[in-house]
Amino acid sequence: MEGGTVTVGNSSGINDGASAILIMERTKAEQLGFRPMARFVTSAVSGVHSSYIGNKPLNLLGI
Repeated sequence: MEGGTVTVGNSSGINDGASAILIMERTKAEQLGFRPMARFVTSAVSGVHSSYIGNKPLNLLGI
């Protein structure tokens, strides 16, 4: 960026990063030559009134 400034406050820290994951059926992975590295076992969904946002998702963890 022309005329831009990089400082400690606006630059990415050593802990910043990105990731990606591909989710597909085992047969499709094998067809594409991929080796499965993990298995998706279960999932859960939690919804609460907006006034509780921030503290109610803990019920998913049984806390």
